[in-house]
Amino acid sequence: MEKLIKRLLWISSITMILVALIGGILIKSNKIDLPSFGSVARGGEYQRTTATSTSYIEPVIKNTTGVLGSYTVTLLGTASLTLYDATTTDATKRVKATSTLPVLAYFPPSLAAGTYTFDTPFFDGLVAVWGSGLIASSSITWR
Repeated sequence: MEKLIKRLLWISSITMILVALIGGILIKSNKIDLPSFGSVARGGEYQRTTATSTSYIEPVIKNTTGVLGSYTVTLLGTASLTLYDATTTDATKRVKATSTLPVLAYFPPSLAAGTYTFDTPFFDGLVAVWGSGLIASSSITWR
């Protein structure tokens, strides 16, 4: 009886090791493909950055082509926001020598809370410029 128990323990130990090794090999080699539960293809997800009255978004959000998804305001502020199709607001550092920047969107001060959807392409980059005042608690999405 004791020999039988030892043999069963040995067989179960070897079986667990083999299952762990085979599972690790399959996962590492991507043979197991996890299902996608969303309606967006992998790589097409939106990215997000958030601003509050105590934090600030860096002006250059993205420095390559992309798509402006939306602007969501959750708490009102008193500063305006302008989103540009550019990589900088400094005219001396722009690749395209223009005196004005292409405006993707402008949001006035004290904008009502809500989500403003765009799905608008930009070709150079995405730059956010806040006006003076209290920045709204908000999020900008892009891809």
